[in-house]
Amino acid sequence: FYELPEVQTIKALLTVIDNPMQDIPLLAALKMPPFSLTDSDLASIRTAKTGKNVPFYEAFEEICSLEGVLPEKCRSIRVQLENWRFEAETMRLSDFIWRVMQHSGYYAAVGALPKGELRQANLRMLYQRAQAFEQDGGETLADFLRLTDEQSAGDDKMSAKMLGENENLLRIMTMHKSKGLEFPIVFLMQMSGGLHKGFRGELLMH
Repeated sequence: FYELPEVQTIKALLTVIDNPMQDIPLLAALKMPPFSLTDSDLASIRTAKTGKNVPFYEAFEEICSLEGVLPEKCRSIRVQLENWRFEAETMRLSDFIWRVMQHSGYYAAVGALPKGELRQANLRMLYQRAQAFEQDGGETLADFLRLTDEQSAGDDKMSAKMLGENENLLRIMTMHKSKGLEFPIVFLMQMSGGLHKGFRGELLMH
């Protein structure tokens, strides 16, 4: 689940919000909506501060102190990240994660991609996992991200499932009187069995 592209990307943004001094999540976050920096922009940021083994986040801070179109855009990005960082400390965790998905425009953006409904369902699943984390007593974004790292190291293959009306599959469904009007072919199984018409107790057990 945590290796899905849409989940990895939003998790990178959440990681940068929690701790801005992480190069790989910062690079991923800068390329996603609403920032959408190009590879050329990222190269320009990297060269803003020269030196051996200079972290990318230090180069990002350096370009924010310069003049020009890209530095101005980077300052706006830094302000937005700082605002989200404040909200992460003041809002309920699951509400904050949902707000970031919506406010960044990323939830809408993945919906426009191929299999967009499934991608959005995976993001909703991440939100639901944050809710479950809260129900277990979790509170902070840092602790939730640490939990997702532990789960991603395991064997978590569960992702959202979206089944359309025209999928090539067999549906086993409950019965009601309009079922025969919904589908061209309906099989009614076990019609030879009788109902428990003579049952008068309070509890029926198999």
